[in-house]
Amino acid sequence: MNNTIKCCIGLLLFTAACNPKKINPDLIPGKYYSNEYLGDSIFIYSDKSYEYIFYHKDKIAESVKGTWKYKPEINSIFFENFRFYSQSGPSDFSGTWSPKVILTEDEKIALQYSENVYYLKVDEMKIMY
Repeated sequence: MNNTIKCCIGLLLFTAACNPKKINPDLIPGKYYSNEYLGDSIFIYSDKSYEYIFYHKDKIAESVKGTWKYKPEINSIFFENFRFYSQSGPSDFSGTWSPKVILTEDEKIALQYSENVYYLKVDEMKIMY
């Protein structure tokens, strides 16, 4: 294979990796749970509102509500008035959170918090304490 063909193939692979598959905005609303703790949930509604609920192990729930918008050109969703919770209480962060919207290997929609932490869209919400 000559260098021109190798270069073209490399460029095509690089372009595909840098341009992830766009997500249809109509598919974003739904129930999402964290892959780290199933009591950590986000409910995204089609009216552009959301509710983030964190269930403590003692079954007490904390929640925050706000609005969201999706920017398909960068595959990101923006949650206004967002605050994370954990077993030790609310985080210091409060404001706009903008995770990437991705497709998993099995074609499920997920909100990517970090490289290994995400919120996966599910059909049925199963809360586990």
